Amino acid sequence: MKAFIAILGLAMLAGCAAPAARPGPETISSVYDQWLESGKPIADTEWRKSDRGLGGILLLVKDANAFMRAWKAPPEWNVPAVRSAGEFRRGDTVNVVVLFSGCGRMSLECGASVAFKVTRPDGSLYGETMPLTAWSRAAVKPGTVAISDASLGIRIEPKDAPGEYVVVATLADSDSGRAVELTRRFRVVE
Repeated sequence: MKAFIAILGLAMLAGCAAPAARPGPETISSVYDQWLESGKPIADTEWRKSDRGLGGILLLVKDANAFMRAWKAPPEWNVPAVRSAGEFRRGDTVNVVVLFSGCGRMSLECGASVAFKVTRPDGSLYGETMPLTAWSRAAVKPGTVAISDASLGIRIEPKDAPGEYVVVATLADSDSGRAVELTRRFRVVE
């Protein structure tokens, strides 16, 4: 079987329980349909987008345990500064993490899903998932950045071709019809 694993809850992947949501500090928050950096609006990118208040960020993390330790670290408002990894070797695991903000309305449920798709360097399909539950409980406070309950682990096998792989995550809020398609690229090197 191909080493393409959908993980429900990064906490399971990392082997630890994690707070699911944190208020966003000035360096990463979503307000009124746009991500902010240091309190100023920033443009969408292929890996960071928003749609009418629903915002998503796609990260590729080499060390899921270190990421979860940083995510859980106090104070609560401290969203860890994480750089998405871009280069992996055979035997590595690419941990795909989705952060989001703006799902649902205050005092109501947020029903969000995320579907993942990965393509090989030649453009062929490496693997994909059906929509997975990203969040199914009370909506987080405005300006709060949450970590999706669904994540993805991609094990780079010895037979996997070197070159650029593309990960696409489609984050959708089923209650409002809002969705963002997020893309990250990584290279497998010899």
